[in-house]
Amino acid sequence: MRPPDYREQITLAGTPITVRTLWPEDRAIEEAFVRGLSPTSRYLRFHSALPALTPEMAERFVHLDYPDQMALIACVPDGAGERQIAVARWARPKGDTAADLGIAVADAWQGKGLGTALLQRLLRIAERAGVEQLAADVLYENHRMRALARDFGFRLAPHQDDPHTLLLVRQLNDRQ
Repeated sequence: MRPPDYREQITLAGTPITVRTLWPEDRAIEEAFVRGLSPTSRYLRFHSALPALTPEMAERFVHLDYPDQMALIACVPDGAGERQIAVARWARPKGDTAADLGIAVADAWQGKGLGTALLQRLLRIAERAGVEQLAADVLYENHRMRALARDFGFRLAPHQDDPHTLLLVRQLNDRQ
C-alpha cells in the first residue's frame, strides 16, 4: 500500500528543510545521499564498508510497502532540485508488530537535531501504522545513535550474537 504523503517544513541551523515521505522517484537523491556519507557514517549505518547502495537495495529502499515500511527524508534546496541530507525508516515483516529502525544523517548535519526531528515524526507515524516496537542493531561505537535512542526511551542491551553491537528497543503507544 502507498505510504502517507507526509510533508513538513522545518528550520534547523537557520536553513529551511523539507521533511517528507520518500518516494520511488527519489531513487537518485537517495543513492547520492548514501554515496555522499563519509566512510565512517556508511559503516555506522550499514555495518560494512558499503561504498554505495546496490541496485537491489536502492530499489527496496524507495519502494515502500506501507504500513510495513516507511521512510522520511530531509531535503534542502539544491539548484532547481533538492538534496537529501537525512533519512529515517522502519521495516517489518508482513503481519509482525515489531519493526527495524534505521537512521542516517549527512555528516555536515550531524549533531544539529536533524535525527531528533526525523525520529519524532517517524515515531508518530509508526504508532498510527500499528507498529508496537522499534528495534535497531547499532554498533557500540555509534555514540550519536546511542544518545539519540536514550533520549527517546529506547532500552540498550548487548546483542546476543555480536559483542560489538547493541540492540536498541522501544515499545510504542506508551507500553514501555
